[in-house]
Amino acid sequence: MAQRTVHYVFGLRLAEACGIRDVPRFLLGSLLPDAIGSKEDRDITHFAFRGSDGTRYYQFDRFRFEFAAEMSDPLYLGYYMHLVEDSFYRAFCHEDYQLYFIKDEAVRALHRDYHLLNPWLVRRYALENRLKIPSDFHTEPLASIAGFDLTKLQADLAQDFTEQPTGDFTYLSPAMMEEFIERYLPQAEAELRAVLEGRELLHAVDFAWRRPGK
Repeated sequence: MAQRTVHYVFGLRLAEACGIRDVPRFLLGSLLPDAIGSKEDRDITHFAFRGSDGTRYYQFDRFRFEFAAEMSDPLYLGYYMHLVEDSFYRAFCHEDYQLYFIKDEAVRALHRDYHLLNPWLVRRYALENRLKIPSDFHTEPLASIAGFDLTKLQADLAQDFTEQPTGDFTYLSPAMMEEFIERYLPQAEAELRAVLEGRELLHAVDFAWRRPGK
């Protein structure tokens, strides 16, 4: 899954391009699926499909169906786009670079890369922390999906914006992240515009993948 600051870049750019009025609410939705602790809960918040044959994908179309009545709300639009962006990210890593982060050591190295990328992303895309946590979030229909930890999300994002780690990249690089953003941002914008118009362009199953050996 893409890191928070990458989702933040998409959130800001999409909100500007598509005229989203409540940008902080859209940004919150853009980060919300990752505001969770366990791997099991992340599967729930990402509407993950796991087939018996090893097929996996994020069912963003199921989210769109289940929350159809709220899909004009920036919070829900942001959440939806997060799932779309993670689908793009899987395609980018698996198909373009043949990267599969299966073993714990590889996952830890990937997360180190994320931390190393944060200061570059903040500088490259002139990011400012505009996240706001509404006091009445618990009343939102999507709050029933899982036990979102918004306090931790706020603290983690603040760290993303200020940390200055050192070390070498293992899997990712600034050039790769720039490639991902520049390639997939136009596709994300096209999908968001379609949803705002009551249409759809993308289908989740088209982004299905299988782990090596499956």
